[in-house]
This record gives sequence, C-alpha cells and structure tokens, in this order.
Amino acid sequence: SIIKVVRENNYKMKPLNNSNSFYGMSQHNNLNIMAKINEYSKTYRIKTEIKTIEPNGKLNLSEFTKISQIGKGSFGKIFAVKWAKNDKIYVLKKEIFNDIEFVEKRKKIVNSIDNFLEKTNNKGVIQIYSSLCKKAKQEYIYYELMELGEMDWEKEINLRREKNLYYTENELINISSQLIKTLSLMQKYHITHRDIKPQNILIVNGEYKLCDFGEIRIMEREGIVVQRIRGSELYMSPILFYGLRANMIQVKHNTYKSDVFSLGMCIIYAATMYFNCTDEIREITDMKIIYNVLNKYLGERYSNKLISLIFIMIQIEEELRPDFIKLEENLNTLLSKS
Repeated sequence: SIIKVVRENNYKMKPLNNSNSFYGMSQHNNLNIMAKINEYSKTYRIKTEIKTIEPNGKLNLSEFTKISQIGKGSFGKIFAVKWAKNDKIYVLKKEIFNDIEFVEKRKKIVNSIDNFLEKTNNKGVIQIYSSLCKKAKQEYIYYELMELGEMDWEKEINLRREKNLYYTENELINISSQLIKTLSLMQKYHITHRDIKPQNILIVNGEYKLCDFGEIRIMEREGIVVQRIRGSELYMSPILFYGLRANMIQVKHNTYKSDVFSLGMCIIYAATMYFNCTDEIREITDMKIIYNVLNKYLGERYSNKLISLIFIMIQIEEELRPDFIKLEENLNTLLSKS
C-alpha cells in the first residue's frame, strides 16, 4: 500500500498489539519515517491508503439502494444502485425468465467472463461482480451486479452529432485498437460475442468496454458454427444479413469474422455519425465499389490508413475477412506505418 504522512494534531503513533511495526510496516520503514517526523514540532500519525472494496461474492440486495432506472431490455430492467459499504454506484440488471435453463445459461456466461478476466487481467470487458436468482411462483428473477459505465458508444456518437463534433483519426484508431485487442484476446480463449454494436460498448474512464453478453458463446473449433441468425441487423455480417432476408433459420459462418464485420460497421457509423454510408454499403457486393464509397464518405476527414483498416474488416467474402487475431496483426502493421 502507499504510505502517506498526514498531519493531525490529535493523534499519536502507536504500535499494533504484539508487534514492533506501525500499522504493519517494517521496522526499517518506521525508522525512516520517524526520522522525517522528528523534523517537525507537531505530532503526526501514519496512514495506509485503503484499497476500494468491491461487492464480489454472493449478491445481497439489502445492501443496495436503488437510484434510478437507466435502461430496459427484452427480459427486464436495468438500475443504477449504490452499495452501502463503499458508496459507489453500480449497475443492477433485473431479468425475469420462465425457464430455469435461461438462468443456467446466464450463470455459465458470467463464469466464463469471470474466468477470462481472472486469467487475462483484461480491462476491456465490463466487470460482472455478482449475481442472484430468486424463484417467484412460476418465474425466475435473475439479478446481475455490474460495473457502471458513463454512457454507451451509441449515446456518445449521438451527442457528438448534435454538436457536429467528429472523432479525430487518432480517437477512432484508439477506440478501434482497444476493442480489437480485447476481442482478439477473447478469441484466444474461444469466446465470441455475437452481438457487436455501439449500444453494447460502454465507456468507463475513457476506456471502451464490451458489455451485454446475452449472445456470448464458448467455441470448440475455429469459430465455424451452424446457428440461428443472431445479432442486430444494422451491423450483421453479409452472410447473416442476406440469410435473414432469405428467411433462413440457420446459417453456417465464422462467428469471429462476423463480429469483425460488425465492428467495422460500428467504426463507419462513428466516423460518419450517420447511417448513409453503412446503408449504401449494404446494397453493394463489389469490394472495388465499396472502397470508393468509403472514400466518398471518409476521404476528406480521414487518411488511407483508417480507411484501409475498415476496408479489411468489411470484406464481403468471409474467407477474405480476417478474424480478430489476424486483424490485430494487421492493425499493428498499419499503426507502425507513418
């Protein structure tokens, strides 16, 4: 812990019981600090900075005070709450399910995220601190306590649009780098998100973090799956988007590469702050024409370095589109260029 010397006239230094150290510090440190303190005429005490505790473990709802409702989803509501033990504000998600299988699935997701965070110490994923399930008649009420974000990326883009304040190239590259590195690390641990969109990216102290893991999946192979079409239509990869249009029930695709496309569409939306470019790209299957469209919307404001990164991410053919591990290598190459 960090040692602080704090001037307080009404306190005297006392050793801990059965100890020769002050507040657990070594005798050598005590002598050094005493030498400093003796230079002054007043009495001082030594304080150690206390680490902020977090509400890990079993969720105890009685320890939290509801502040306000901040969101609403398909299965429930999201609240801002304050924890009595440290006065910090958190997010509490309350969902209602009719089937215990949904609850068990959500618990597995939480365990997977916890395991990922513990092994990697990654800061690009919203922390889920604890959860709780209660049975009420024929329903299951499921709670999750999570890290609070200032706002999601969608809201930030909307605020910038209102002020006509475009992202600089460095800002977009920084945001893209954060997300790509996190998703690349998730891929190395065989975790795929499957619903990348600005609403599912929260901003915490300038960091852009992934959240809403309702569609998350733990993969066994190279990311190739046959699955029901999932995700948000605006950001879907071509194979999912055209499958949806064709009323297909299942589609075989690479989930990592589909998420790469989705993130590319997010970056385009952030760069333009409107859907003109993404809507136009949707109707084109020729990559040469898509490159011209990107230049039309982005060329005046951004360099070929950023446009090339986006172009790589939104390749129509899945075989030509990189997954996140390969994309991170491409990103490092692009950033190393002047």
